Amino acid sequence: MTTMTTKAILKQYNVAKVRTMKPITSGLIHSSYKVESTSGTYLLQRLNPTLENHSMARNYFVITEYLARRGHLTQVIIRNVRGELLTREGKNLWRLLTFVPGQVFENAPTSKQAYQAGRALGIFHRQLRGFRGRLEGKVLIHDTEDVLKKFAKLPRTREQAQVYTSLRLALLPSGLPQTIIHGDPKLTNIVFPKTGDPVFVDLDTVRKGSVLLDLGDALRSWCKKTTERGITVDHRIFRQALQGYKDGRGTWKLSKREQRLIVQAYSLITFELAARFLVDAVEQKLFVWDKKLFPSLEKQNQMRAQKMLQLAGEIERHRPKLEAIVREIFS
Repeated sequence: MTTMTTKAILKQYNVAKVRTMKPITSGLIHSSYKVESTSGTYLLQRLNPTLENHSMARNYFVITEYLARRGHLTQVIIRNVRGELLTREGKNLWRLLTFVPGQVFENAPTSKQAYQAGRALGIFHRQLRGFRGRLEGKVLIHDTEDVLKKFAKLPRTREQAQVYTSLRLALLPSGLPQTIIHGDPKLTNIVFPKTGDPVFVDLDTVRKGSVLLDLGDALRSWCKKTTERGITVDHRIFRQALQGYKDGRGTWKLSKREQRLIVQAYSLITFELAARFLVDAVEQKLFVWDKKLFPSLEKQNQMRAQKMLQLAGEIERHRPKLEAIVREIFS
């Protein structure tokens, strides 16, 4: 991306003189830039073609507007000079958002951060219980049945057959309570401000669904640690994240059925992400290639899939202990 391109995009918005523009490298999907200007600080994003649709932008806008009107700090899409949520430039779609100040962590959180993030997720779910608007478009992430369909089309190795079977066995039952969920509450989608609760950003995947999908994805992202044996489950972080989540929900409690399914959701999302990496190793449509760390996008996806499969195995190995922690917290 050239400087001329970004300047041309920013001219489509009421942004004053730009002081600095720096790339943000933590994301796997979009190309993002922090823009500091005399009128404020913004987040400029060139959208991944897989996720560049107007339904997604409208969902993002109505949810964040709902939160902002109720006094909650959130990341809001800024309309361009024509009143549009997205700006087209050639083959690319761009958007400009308000910038939420604070820290974003890429590595394992501390116990305090895990508790804060869990509490923020509980608050996020509770805040959106009253949302009565309509969300548009199809589910973008955690449509496990769609992942299974794509995965079934891959050349079937013995390992892939095991992943397919494990993913099917981990599917959550139907009939679970539905509310608005984030869809992708990984650690790098949380901003920790100097004061106040952490803020969830990158709401591309916001949808109606079971809170267990968010909770499983959060645990998958937050509760892993690396040892001499490889990646495994961090029980301490798992406990703190769940305690924070329970506290964030307040009097709106998880049902006994939902409580029993927490570890299954943790396993489901981990297997699902492994499958998504393996699918993208072939399709190469979704994830951004980190050229500094991997020789190719295919190799990157394969290696990340192996990491998730190792973690999934560790979740199963630690399942009795994890389920005991769940019972202890929610009893």
